[in-house]
Amino acid sequence: GTATTLGLTVFKDAVAPSDGPPVERLREAGAIVVGRTNMPDVALRWHTDSGLAGATINPWNAAISPGGSSGGEAVAIATGMSPLGVGTDLGGSVRIPAAACGVASLKVTWGRVADTSVIAPPPTEAIALMDTTGPLARRVADLRIAFDVLSRPSDRDPRYRNVDASVASEPSAFCLHVPRSTHADIAAALEHAARQLEADGWIRHEVDGPDFDAARTLWLELIHHDVDQSLPMLAAVCSEDAMQYIESIRSLMTPLDNEQFAIRLQRRLELIDEWAGFQATTPVMLTPVMSQPTFAAGADLSDPFGVFDSVSCITPVNVLGLPAAVVPIGATAGMPIGAHLIGPAWREDLCLLAAEAIERGFDATTPINPR
Repeated sequence: GTATTLGLTVFKDAVAPSDGPPVERLREAGAIVVGRTNMPDVALRWHTDSGLAGATINPWNAAISPGGSSGGEAVAIATGMSPLGVGTDLGGSVRIPAAACGVASLKVTWGRVADTSVIAPPPTEAIALMDTTGPLARRVADLRIAFDVLSRPSDRDPRYRNVDASVASEPSAFCLHVPRSTHADIAAALEHAARQLEADGWIRHEVDGPDFDAARTLWLELIHHDVDQSLPMLAAVCSEDAMQYIESIRSLMTPLDNEQFAIRLQRRLELIDEWAGFQATTPVMLTPVMSQPTFAAGADLSDPFGVFDSVSCITPVNVLGLPAAVVPIGATAGMPIGAHLIGPAWREDLCLLAAEAIERGFDATTPINPR
């Protein structure tokens, strides 16, 4: 009954004839849909500023980005407009906004939640292999409720996998991965979170984990390939700022031909296997969402390389198809810090269990009155 805009002026009146699978599942469970929230053009920025509706403001500090692409959703939850939201995550879009606004979120295993757009064209090949849909909320308990509903079967998405959800009740093993460039306040908050896990019975393994850089580079290459395929269509509908961001992403890597693309898809499978081997003994990895304090509004245009470096632990999760939860762990310079808990495939339960243990060690700070 309302327009599915994708943040685009051209879609300002594009009312879908039916709900997408996530909204369909939520309505069946009794959820009341109160509105749509802002997103950047076609969800392709780490800051929320659309050609249709303009910029979303972070309620903690108007000069700081609310993250993207689900920045509007995170702000609505942080300020008490709604208790629950849903967003898509191709490269951190439910995790970066959650960290930036001081709320929780869950990026699900690829194939866990059925989703399909009734308005937009089908996703290109690499994006279809990395994009997921998941919930945002103020508390981890609400993520659990939403996850149970969103992951119910649907025949509308061929990527959906009907895998029984595990329910972890006992702590497991984890490791702490802190990139060398991480801000001191963020590193300290992560250490506090790690000690909270240990106090809850989690076993800390003093290992650094698999190679994030290889997966991060692969994410860029695959995104570059798919964006190149869609470039004429994007140029026809996106705003100037959105195209500037797209060009900045394209400038980070050289294009792939079809043979190189096929090789990268094979490399993706190899990385998935490598990570699965590591997570067999150390299931959960605790990392920052952003290794630096949340970037300024519009920094993904003025300093795209800096923003990409700060989210170095985020994009590998999309390439690998793994689940990850985000939970607030304090603040630096008055802005929230988010912990990022990466789990093995199909083990959202471990991510959520760890997130709950950490959540108990930190005071709730939302809903917040905008500053």
